[in-house]
Amino acid sequence: MPLWALELNLSFETTYILIDKNLFRNYRDRFFILRYNSNMNDETSKKVLIVEDDSGFRMVLQGLFGHEYGIMIAEDGEQAIERTLSYKPHVIVLDLLLPKIDGFEVLKRIRSYPDDLVKDIPVIVLSNLASNEDFLKAQNLTISGYFVKSELNFEEVKNKVRLIVGRQGTGLHDDPIDFRNL
Repeated sequence: MPLWALELNLSFETTYILIDKNLFRNYRDRFFILRYNSNMNDETSKKVLIVEDDSGFRMVLQGLFGHEYGIMIAEDGEQAIERTLSYKPHVIVLDLLLPKIDGFEVLKRIRSYPDDLVKDIPVIVLSNLASNEDFLKAQNLTISGYFVKSELNFEEVKNKVRLIVGRQGTGLHDDPIDFRNL
């Protein structure tokens, strides 16, 4: 675990994470605590699949989304595909540089799946890949957002997930070009 993150299991269903904010922008205090509910048994909760191989960054994302949504984790591309097919999350937050199967291939397989409940799942990309070529390659696979990790504003990502989850079932769709954060 990175030195800047400390996971504290204080109760059965809730995890608290102490983060050194020097690695992140837009926070007033040196440390902040993220709280997330790891209980996935609530059938009414919206589910977010976080696909990230870096354990520290994955914990930050869990803390960011866990108090509002049920969280599922995949640490590589194979797990991402398996969990997507099994659980059909409402949103996928996807890294592109993954072990076993990269994020571009994960997107291709999801988008080519015959079940509309799978192939139409909104995907937000969080990646270290910052080139226009990588963005366009992801955009051609129908993404709902693209954020570069080195320039990441967590509130923008959180608001993007809220927007997507709020639009589900309304027939409204996102224009992926408008949400590039480069």
